[in-house]
Amino acid sequence: MNFKWMPLPYNGYGGYSANDGGIYFTDGRMISNTIKYFRVATGTLDSRLYARDDEHVYFQGSIVTNEDPISMYYISDGGMDGCVFFSKDATHVYLAANPPVQDIAGENAFDDVYTYATPESFKYVDAPDGSCTGFESDGNFVFYVGVRSPTTADAASFLALGGAYAKDKNHAYWGLAVIPDVDLESFKVLEEPDGSPSRYAEDKRRVYFSSDSDAGPTTTIVIGADVQSFSAVRDNGVFDAVDANHKYSWGKAI
Repeated sequence: MNFKWMPLPYNGYGGYSANDGGIYFTDGRMISNTIKYFRVATGTLDSRLYARDDEHVYFQGSIVTNEDPISMYYISDGGMDGCVFFSKDATHVYLAANPPVQDIAGENAFDDVYTYATPESFKYVDAPDGSCTGFESDGNFVFYVGVRSPTTADAASFLALGGAYAKDKNHAYWGLAVIPDVDLESFKVLEEPDGSPSRYAEDKRRVYFSSDSDAGPTTTIVIGADVQSFSAVRDNGVFDAVDANHKYSWGKAI
């Protein structure tokens, strides 16, 4: 959606305020000296974190881009506050105040050449209940928090399931990592009692537990889990899942 811009009110707005001939963010940083051209975005709570002057667009007081600030768009999250923050102009998609969202051209994200996501078609991929998941798509590629999946993900059939779980016609995923040897038809996320997605998922054969660490995303099979009776519970510091035979903590029977 288009940003709706307004002059900065005298008492400040969205963490921005004018003082001593400059514009300051709430943490005390002076970010602009062009009060005359400074505008703040109105709308949802998320979009209010954006501002612009005649040279830059800002997110939480940090420069997003100096390319065509007047034409920036806020990518709507369907009314859900709390999603990751994306905006776009005619040529790039931006994640908060980070560099443009990137397509990874090759298997190694750190060594290979980058091209950019397609702004015209870039959008959120929400869970079935409409909640944010961290997944996005531009119709050709799938992204997770702005980073493009390696060539494994099929954008046309891609479904976000809740949390960081997803699947397409070929694979199941935790974030950008493929979960191998999954029965895709029966694969689903297990919910906690309040309906929020847990770190557990199951198919008709097995229960899976997924997590993230410094080594990257990891999914393991929950050894000994009874698929028919297995359920996730609110983590009480001792266990976070139960079945007919065991209690479990982070994917292991206790």
